[in-house]
Amino acid sequence: MVRNLMMILGLSVAVFGCATTDNEGGDGGTGGTPPPSGACTNAADTPLVCASGISEQVGSCATDALGQGPATSTCLQADPGLSMECADCYGDVTQCVYDNCVVSGDGVCGPPNDPDSEGCLSCRGENCDDEFFTCTGEPDCGSGGAGGSAGAGGGGGAGGGGGAGGGGGAGGIEPA
Repeated sequence: MVRNLMMILGLSVAVFGCATTDNEGGDGGTGGTPPPSGACTNAADTPLVCASGISEQVGSCATDALGQGPATSTCLQADPGLSMECADCYGDVTQCVYDNCVVSGDGVCGPPNDPDSEGCLSCRGENCDDEFFTCTGEPDCGSGGAGGSAGAGGGGGAGGGGGAGGGGGAGGIEPA
């Protein structure tokens, strides 16, 4: 049961990656340290975030971490090697989806619900997307990137595409 729950959470979180929207970030908190901004737009993290397979890696880390943000972040720092700041954005969104959409909010992202269901996407959008996209800085994975159309850095489709190093797949999904 817990494993099924975390698989759904992992799939829900895995839709994050390179963004193709013009969302505006939130206002930050009322105290303490403001959330980072643009943490994944640096030269080291952007290729990793835009790489083919990042969605699966985020999903795997979130599942293995049982929806806990710090463990998801640590996992993503190890593989694929994201910086702590960028990995923390993914850890924070994992925790947010778990807290707001799996164990509360009528469990719209928990079993047996589809993580791509309207209810789950809406919950994630209302509770987690703005802070996530502010944190990551919405890295530009482009439609071809530095690697050109041969696949080494991208290739077609919203949010990147195809070959090794391309954005592709769920990474280009716009928030609800």
